[in-house]
Amino acid sequence: MKRNILYILCGLALTCSINPTYGNGYMRGLKGLDVSHWQGYVNFNDIKNDGIEVIYIKVAQGSDYQDPMWLQNYNDARNAGLKIGFYHYITASNNEEAIQQAEYFYNLIKYKEYECLPVMEYTDNPIISNYEINEVVTTYMNTLKNLVNSNVAIYTDEDRVENLWEASLSEYPLWIADYSGENPYLGSWDSWAGFQYTETGSIYGINGNEVDLNYFKDTIFVNQNTAPPAQVPPAMPPSHVIAPSAPPTYTPPTYTPPNHVLPNGSIVYLGHIVQVGDTLSKLAERYGTTVEYLAEINNITNPNVIHVGQILII
Repeated sequence: MKRNILYILCGLALTCSINPTYGNGYMRGLKGLDVSHWQGYVNFNDIKNDGIEVIYIKVAQGSDYQDPMWLQNYNDARNAGLKIGFYHYITASNNEEAIQQAEYFYNLIKYKEYECLPVMEYTDNPIISNYEINEVVTTYMNTLKNLVNSNVAIYTDEDRVENLWEASLSEYPLWIADYSGENPYLGSWDSWAGFQYTETGSIYGINGNEVDLNYFKDTIFVNQNTAPPAQVPPAMPPSHVIAPSAPPTYTPPTYTPPNHVLPNGSIVYLGHIVQVGDTLSKLAERYGTTVEYLAEINNITNPNVIHVGQILII
Protein backbone atom coordinates (compact mmCIF):
# COMPACT_ATOMS: atom_id res chain seq x y z
CA MET A 1 0.00 0.00 0.00
CA LYS A 2 1.32 3.44 -0.91
CA ARG A 3 1.59 5.62 2.16
CA ASN A 4 1.66 9.39 1.82
CA ILE A 5 2.57 11.52 4.81
CA LEU A 6 2.03 15.23 4.75
CA TYR A 7 4.13 17.27 7.12
CA ILE A 8 3.08 20.79 8.04
CA LEU A 9 6.16 22.73 8.95
CA CYS A 10 5.63 25.28 11.65
CA GLY A 11 7.56 28.52 11.73
CA LEU A 12 8.11 28.20 15.46
CA ALA A 13 9.68 24.75 15.44
CA LEU A 14 10.12 24.58 19.19
CA THR A 15 6.44 25.03 19.93
CA CYS A 16 4.78 23.27 17.00
CA SER A 17 4.55 19.51 16.46
CA ILE A 18 4.64 17.60 13.20
CA ASN A 19 1.60 15.34 12.83
CA PRO A 20 0.93 12.68 10.18
CA THR A 21 -2.35 13.37 8.38
CA TYR A 22 -4.37 12.16 5.47
CA GLY A 23 -4.46 14.36 2.41
CA ASN A 24 -7.73 15.84 3.65
CA GLY A 25 -6.15 16.80 6.97
CA TYR A 26 -7.68 13.92 9.00
CA MET A 27 -5.40 12.89 11.86
CA ARG A 28 -3.98 9.39 11.56
CA GLY A 29 -2.51 8.91 15.02
CA LEU A 30 0.14 6.51 16.28
CA LYS A 31 1.07 3.48 14.18
CA GLY A 32 0.01 0.22 15.79
CA LEU A 33 -0.03 -3.53 15.33
CA ASP A 34 -2.07 -6.40 16.75
CA VAL A 35 -0.49 -9.83 17.19
CA SER A 36 -1.32 -13.36 18.25
CA HIS A 37 0.31 -16.77 17.84
CA TRP A 38 -0.63 -16.66 14.14
CA GLN A 39 2.26 -14.24 13.57
CA GLY A 40 4.75 -16.67 15.11
CA TYR A 41 7.91 -15.12 16.53
CA VAL A 42 7.84 -11.32 16.49
CA ASN A 43 10.97 -9.19 16.69
CA PHE A 44 9.54 -6.23 18.59
CA ASN A 45 12.71 -4.19 18.33
CA ASP A 46 12.46 -4.40 14.54
CA ILE A 47 8.80 -3.41 14.44
CA LYS A 48 9.53 -0.49 16.74
CA ASN A 49 12.32 0.62 14.42
CA ASP A 50 9.80 0.39 11.57
CA GLY A 51 7.65 3.03 13.27
CA ILE A 52 5.24 0.96 15.38
CA GLU A 53 4.46 2.56 18.75
CA VAL A 54 1.39 0.65 19.95
CA ILE A 55 1.08 -3.14 20.17
CA TYR A 56 -2.14 -5.00 20.98
CA ILE A 57 -1.65 -8.60 22.10
CA LYS A 58 -4.30 -11.31 21.94
CA VAL A 59 -4.44 -12.86 25.39
CA ALA A 60 -7.34 -15.28 25.35
CA GLN A 61 -10.47 -16.64 23.74
CA GLY A 62 -13.60 -17.54 25.66
CA SER A 63 -13.07 -18.69 29.23
CA ASP A 64 -10.58 -21.53 28.90
CA TYR A 65 -8.06 -20.73 26.18
CA GLN A 66 -4.95 -18.57 26.34
CA ASP A 67 -3.03 -17.58 23.23
CA PRO A 68 0.18 -19.63 23.53
CA MET A 69 2.37 -16.66 22.56
CA TRP A 70 0.81 -13.91 24.63
CA LEU A 71 3.22 -13.99 27.57
CA GLN A 72 6.27 -14.06 25.32
CA ASN A 73 4.78 -11.28 23.19
CA TYR A 74 4.08 -9.24 26.32
CA ASN A 75 7.59 -9.63 27.75
CA ASP A 76 9.30 -8.91 24.43
CA ALA A 77 7.09 -5.88 23.68
CA ARG A 78 7.70 -4.52 27.18
CA ASN A 79 11.44 -4.94 26.77
CA ALA A 80 11.27 -3.09 23.44
CA GLY A 81 9.55 -0.13 25.09
CA LEU A 82 6.28 -0.31 23.14
CA LYS A 83 2.92 0.88 24.42
CA ILE A 84 0.97 -2.30 25.20
CA GLY A 85 -2.67 -3.26 25.14
CA PHE A 86 -4.48 -6.60 25.50
CA TYR A 87 -7.51 -7.98 23.69
CA HIS A 88 -9.89 -10.86 24.35
CA TYR A 89 -12.02 -12.69 21.80
CA ILE A 90 -15.22 -13.60 23.63
CA THR A 91 -17.66 -16.39 22.81
CA ALA A 92 -20.35 -15.89 25.44
CA SER A 93 -23.97 -16.77 24.66
CA ASN A 94 -25.57 -15.43 27.85
CA ASN A 95 -24.90 -12.96 30.63
CA GLU A 96 -23.49 -15.58 32.99
CA GLU A 97 -20.89 -16.60 30.42
CA ALA A 98 -20.14 -12.94 29.69
CA ILE A 99 -19.33 -12.30 33.36
CA GLN A 100 -17.25 -15.47 33.56
CA GLN A 101 -15.24 -14.54 30.46
CA ALA A 102 -14.65 -10.97 31.65
CA GLU A 103 -13.34 -12.32 34.95
CA TYR A 104 -11.14 -14.82 33.11
CA PHE A 105 -9.55 -12.06 31.00
CA TYR A 106 -9.09 -9.80 34.00
CA ASN A 107 -7.40 -12.53 36.03
CA LEU A 108 -4.89 -13.06 33.22
CA ILE A 109 -3.88 -9.41 32.81
CA LYS A 110 -4.27 -7.96 36.31
CA TYR A 111 -0.60 -8.49 37.19
CA LYS A 112 0.65 -6.96 33.93
CA GLU A 113 1.54 -3.38 33.05
CA TYR A 114 -0.22 -1.86 30.07
CA GLU A 115 -0.82 1.57 28.61
CA CYS A 116 -3.81 0.91 26.35
CA LEU A 117 -7.43 0.12 27.18
CA PRO A 118 -8.34 -3.57 27.42
CA VAL A 119 -10.28 -4.53 24.29
CA MET A 120 -13.12 -6.96 23.59
CA GLU A 121 -13.65 -8.63 20.21
CA TYR A 122 -16.92 -10.39 19.35
CA THR A 123 -18.07 -11.47 15.92
CA ASP A 124 -21.23 -13.53 15.45
CA ASN A 125 -23.24 -16.03 17.45
CA PRO A 126 -25.84 -17.86 15.37
CA ILE A 127 -27.61 -19.35 18.39
CA ILE A 128 -28.74 -16.02 19.85
CA SER A 129 -30.43 -12.93 18.43
CA ASN A 130 -28.82 -9.56 17.73
CA TYR A 131 -30.63 -8.17 20.77
CA GLU A 132 -29.15 -10.91 22.96
CA ILE A 133 -25.69 -10.36 21.49
CA ASN A 134 -25.87 -6.70 22.48
CA GLU A 135 -27.01 -7.68 25.95
CA VAL A 136 -24.16 -10.17 26.33
CA VAL A 137 -21.55 -7.66 25.13
CA THR A 138 -22.92 -4.93 27.38
CA THR A 139 -22.70 -7.27 30.37
CA TYR A 140 -19.13 -8.21 29.47
CA MET A 141 -18.01 -4.62 28.95
CA ASN A 142 -19.60 -3.38 32.19
CA THR A 143 -18.08 -6.26 34.15
CA LEU A 144 -14.60 -5.79 32.71
CA LYS A 145 -14.75 -2.01 33.18
CA ASN A 146 -15.53 -2.47 36.86
CA LEU A 147 -12.79 -5.06 37.29
CA VAL A 148 -9.97 -3.07 35.67
CA ASN A 149 -11.20 0.22 37.15
CA SER A 150 -10.82 2.04 33.84
CA ASN A 151 -12.64 2.31 30.57
CA VAL A 152 -12.51 -0.56 28.07
CA ALA A 153 -12.82 -0.56 24.28
CA ILE A 154 -14.58 -2.59 21.60
CA TYR A 155 -13.00 -3.94 18.41
CA THR A 156 -15.34 -4.51 15.49
CA ASP A 157 -15.80 -3.89 11.77
CA GLU A 158 -17.88 -1.43 9.77
CA ASP A 159 -20.56 -4.02 8.92
CA ARG A 160 -21.32 -4.75 12.56
CA VAL A 161 -21.17 -1.05 13.43
CA GLU A 162 -23.89 -0.51 10.84
CA ASN A 163 -26.01 -3.62 11.36
CA LEU A 164 -25.41 -5.09 14.82
CA TRP A 165 -24.31 -2.80 17.61
CA GLU A 166 -26.85 -0.67 19.46
CA ALA A 167 -26.18 2.99 20.15
CA SER A 168 -25.75 2.33 23.88
CA LEU A 169 -22.41 0.63 23.21
CA SER A 170 -21.00 3.85 21.78
CA GLU A 171 -20.06 4.88 25.32
CA TYR A 172 -17.05 2.61 24.85
CA PRO A 173 -14.13 3.72 22.65
CA LEU A 174 -14.20 2.16 19.20
CA TRP A 175 -11.43 0.29 17.42
CA ILE A 176 -12.80 -0.09 13.92
CA ALA A 177 -11.66 -2.35 11.08
CA ASP A 178 -12.54 -0.81 7.72
CA TYR A 179 -10.44 -1.44 4.63
CA SER A 180 -12.49 0.66 2.22
CA GLY A 181 -10.79 4.03 2.59
CA GLU A 182 -9.42 6.76 4.79
CA ASN A 183 -12.58 7.54 6.76
CA PRO A 184 -14.18 4.47 8.38
CA TYR A 185 -17.91 4.22 8.93
CA LEU A 186 -18.62 4.99 12.61
CA GLY A 187 -22.37 4.52 13.06
CA SER A 188 -23.35 5.72 16.55
CA TRP A 189 -19.77 6.58 17.49
CA ASP A 190 -18.53 10.16 17.13
CA SER A 191 -14.93 9.11 16.46
CA TRP A 192 -12.59 6.17 16.55
CA ALA A 193 -9.86 5.41 19.07
CA GLY A 194 -8.30 2.79 16.80
CA PHE A 195 -8.52 2.36 13.01
CA GLN A 196 -7.41 -0.92 11.40
CA TYR A 197 -6.97 0.11 7.79
CA THR A 198 -5.55 -3.09 6.28
CA GLU A 199 -5.29 -6.80 7.05
CA THR A 200 -2.68 -7.45 4.37
CA GLY A 201 0.17 -5.32 5.64
CA SER A 202 3.81 -6.24 6.04
CA ILE A 203 6.41 -4.98 8.45
CA TYR A 204 9.97 -5.63 9.53
CA GLY A 205 10.07 -8.02 12.46
CA ILE A 206 7.33 -10.37 11.23
CA ASN A 207 8.25 -12.77 8.45
CA GLY A 208 5.98 -14.53 6.01
CA ASN A 209 2.60 -13.47 7.37
CA GLU A 210 0.35 -10.60 6.39
CA VAL A 211 -0.47 -8.40 9.36
CA ASP A 212 -3.16 -5.99 10.49
CA LEU A 213 -1.98 -2.39 10.53
CA ASN A 214 -3.65 0.28 12.63
CA TYR A 215 -3.64 3.86 13.75
CA PHE A 216 -4.47 4.77 17.34
CA LYS A 217 -5.45 8.08 18.90
CA ASP A 218 -4.69 9.08 22.47
CA THR A 219 -8.24 8.02 23.45
CA ILE A 220 -7.02 4.40 23.31
CA PHE A 221 -4.81 5.01 26.34
CA VAL A 222 -5.67 4.41 29.98
CA ASN A 223 -5.84 7.72 31.87
CA GLN A 224 -3.96 9.74 29.25
CA ASN A 225 -0.97 7.44 28.76
CA THR A 226 -0.98 6.15 32.35
CA ALA A 227 -1.70 2.47 32.82
CA PRO A 228 -3.04 1.06 36.09
CA PRO A 229 -0.20 -0.28 38.26
CA ALA A 230 0.26 -4.01 38.14
CA GLN A 231 -1.09 -5.76 41.23
CA VAL A 232 1.20 -7.83 43.42
CA PRO A 233 0.60 -11.55 42.74
CA PRO A 234 -0.51 -13.60 45.75
CA ALA A 235 1.98 -15.93 47.35
CA MET A 236 2.03 -19.39 45.77
CA PRO A 237 1.01 -22.35 47.96
CA PRO A 238 3.98 -23.84 49.86
CA SER A 239 3.56 -27.13 48.01
CA HIS A 240 4.64 -25.38 44.83
CA VAL A 241 8.02 -24.22 46.16
CA ILE A 242 10.86 -26.49 45.09
CA ALA A 243 13.89 -26.49 47.37
CA PRO A 244 17.19 -25.57 45.70
CA SER A 245 18.66 -28.98 46.46
CA ALA A 246 15.73 -30.92 45.04
CA PRO A 247 16.32 -32.31 41.53
CA PRO A 248 13.86 -31.18 38.88
CA THR A 249 11.02 -33.61 38.30
CA TYR A 250 10.19 -32.55 34.75
CA THR A 251 11.61 -30.81 31.71
CA PRO A 252 9.99 -27.40 31.12
CA PRO A 253 8.28 -26.92 27.75
CA THR A 254 9.91 -24.88 24.99
CA TYR A 255 8.49 -21.66 26.39
CA THR A 256 7.25 -20.99 29.91
CA PRO A 257 6.65 -17.73 31.72
CA PRO A 258 9.74 -16.46 33.52
CA ASN A 259 10.39 -18.22 36.86
CA HIS A 260 10.49 -16.19 40.04
CA VAL A 261 13.42 -16.80 42.38
CA LEU A 262 12.48 -16.30 46.01
CA PRO A 263 14.87 -14.72 48.54
CA ASN A 264 15.76 -18.16 49.98
CA GLY A 265 16.78 -19.44 46.56
CA SER A 266 13.66 -21.50 45.96
CA ILE A 267 11.96 -21.36 42.58
CA VAL A 268 8.28 -20.88 41.92
CA TYR A 269 7.23 -22.28 38.56
CA LEU A 270 4.49 -20.09 37.16
CA GLY A 271 3.12 -21.96 34.21
CA HIS A 272 2.85 -25.02 31.96
CA ILE A 273 1.93 -25.10 28.28
CA VAL A 274 -0.40 -28.01 27.57
CA GLN A 275 1.16 -30.65 25.32
CA VAL A 276 -0.42 -33.52 23.38
CA GLY A 277 -1.46 -36.20 25.88
CA ASP A 278 -1.65 -33.88 28.89
CA THR A 279 -4.63 -34.12 31.21
CA LEU A 280 -5.34 -32.27 34.44
CA SER A 281 -4.98 -35.51 36.39
CA LYS A 282 -1.56 -36.20 34.86
CA LEU A 283 -0.43 -32.63 35.53
CA ALA A 284 -1.76 -32.73 39.08
CA GLU A 285 0.26 -35.91 39.72
CA ARG A 286 3.35 -34.45 38.05
CA TYR A 287 3.31 -31.22 40.05
CA GLY A 288 2.10 -32.69 43.34
CA THR A 289 -1.26 -30.97 43.46
CA THR A 290 -4.92 -31.82 42.77
CA VAL A 291 -7.20 -31.64 39.76
CA GLU A 292 -9.59 -29.50 41.77
CA TYR A 293 -6.88 -26.94 42.56
CA LEU A 294 -5.70 -26.72 38.94
CA ALA A 295 -9.27 -26.33 37.69
CA GLU A 296 -10.04 -23.61 40.21
CA ILE A 297 -6.87 -21.54 39.74
CA ASN A 298 -7.22 -21.70 35.93
CA ASN A 299 -10.99 -21.08 35.86
CA ILE A 300 -11.61 -24.41 34.10
CA THR A 301 -15.26 -25.40 34.29
CA ASN A 302 -14.81 -28.87 32.79
CA PRO A 303 -11.71 -30.58 34.25
CA ASN A 304 -11.86 -33.17 31.48
CA VAL A 305 -11.19 -30.58 28.77
CA ILE A 306 -7.90 -28.75 28.24
CA HIS A 307 -6.39 -27.64 24.94
CA VAL A 308 -2.96 -28.08 23.40
CA GLY A 309 -1.16 -24.75 23.66
CA GLN A 310 -3.21 -23.61 26.65
CA ILE A 311 -1.07 -22.04 29.39
CA LEU A 312 -1.95 -23.31 32.86
CA ILE A 313 -0.99 -21.74 36.16
CA ILE A 314 0.60 -24.43 38.30
